[in-house]
Amino acid sequence: MKRIKYLIFTIVVMFMGGLVVNAAPSYSFSTSTSSVENGKKVTATVTLRNVAAWNVRITSSGNTNGCTQSFADATSNGGNTTKTLSVTCKATSLGAIGFTLSGDVTSSDGANISVSGNKRVSVVEPRPLSQNNYLASITVGDYELTPAFDEEVTEYSVSVPSTVNEVKIDAKVKDRYASLTGTGTFEVIEGANSFKIVVTAENGATKEYTVNVIVEDLNPIVIKINGQDYTIVKNIKNITAPELFTASETTIGDTTVPAFVSDVSDFVLVALKDSEGKSFFAIKDGENYTLYRTITIGNLILFMMDKDCPFEYFEKETITVGEYEIDAYHSINSSDYYLIYGINMATGNEEWYKYDTKESTLQRYENNTEIKLKKDLKQYFIVILIFGGSLILAVVIALLSVIIANKKVKKAKALINKNKIEKVEKQPKIEKKLEKEEVKQEEKKKEIKKVSHEDLEKTVKIDKNNKGSKKK
Repeated sequence: MKRIKYLIFTIVVMFMGGLVVNAAPSYSFSTSTSSVENGKKVTATVTLRNVAAWNVRITSSGNTNGCTQSFADATSNGGNTTKTLSVTCKATSLGAIGFTLSGDVTSSDGANISVSGNKRVSVVEPRPLSQNNYLASITVGDYELTPAFDEEVTEYSVSVPSTVNEVKIDAKVKDRYASLTGTGTFEVIEGANSFKIVVTAENGATKEYTVNVIVEDLNPIVIKINGQDYTIVKNIKNITAPELFTASETTIGDTTVPAFVSDVSDFVLVALKDSEGKSFFAIKDGENYTLYRTITIGNLILFMMDKDCPFEYFEKETITVGEYEIDAYHSINSSDYYLIYGINMATGNEEWYKYDTKESTLQRYENNTEIKLKKDLKQYFIVILIFGGSLILAVVIALLSVIIANKKVKKAKALINKNKIEKVEKQPKIEKKLEKEEVKQEEKKKEIKKVSHEDLEKTVKIDKNNKGSKKK
């Protein structure tokens, strides 16, 4: 397809050739090297100038795996251009690789020329890989190295003023086949700044050079915390403000230094460095300083404080939380959690927190739990006392009731017995009285019978008299 496009373009250009005047087409042919080690690659390149169409071929031969390629094409607008075409071959054995260029090119005015050329590349034995991993020089701006540079010495120091924010470290390798890393422009902060330059030889062997850039404070402010010396940082350009704090300033003696303040707590933090250049924050309270140590778990930022545990069933123990060793209080009833006292930096509240070592969680200790338990126990004890007192009172009342009831029963029994005795004593009298009553009753009955009999006799006499009178 490219060949057809090229032929069509050539015919059109030849037809219109008389209307346009352009520079004549030209070319050049070259190789990336005249000698290549066996197993490595070499590239043959043809550069076409002032051409609007081209049909060229680069042929390879000799001690290579073959990389022959043809190129036939034209510009999209018919105008002249510069075109670079290349092939890359890999040497496969000792000897030589031959490259042959052939074909022709046409310019936009229809001028057509043939292109040709030959290049020969020798294939030689690979040389041994270099083991040289030394530096030829090290420079740090215009500052003086200590000690003076020596390729065998691998550690150097440079002192720069505290006003310096960055340094440029440069180095050169001793062997052209070696490579290096660790050069460039670097920011520095007050104190010690360590940088590494690594040289890698062609065979892969490495050597490390160290450059220590000391940013010196001519008037350092040194403070002591827990018996250790720290230096106040006066340049905090590379120090990030602690979370929930904003940049501010404070005065130490006659010197104004950077500080960080919080809208919630009344903490004023200053940045410190120890003798090894490690950074810290400290709470400034007048002339006293306390290391600012926090635990961050989830959304909670807790500033840890030392305080005696007021709760029972906890034992003091040193544990590691995050990067700190702290005093905590271990629950004797559980192996998984400890109590830690601190300030919630988001709220400013001081409270006890429960740290669960198994789940790595931190939550407010509900006082709270133990205090509530004690209150509950106290309430239960009061309830028990009241209930027990009521029960004892009820038992006493019941006993008294029983005693009283027994006394009443005994009294009643005594009364009954007395009545019985009296009744027994009265019984003969009653019986005699009854006997008299019975005698009286019998006598009355006899009198009644006697009267009745007399009345009856009187009645019979009367009847007889009446009958006798009637007969007369």
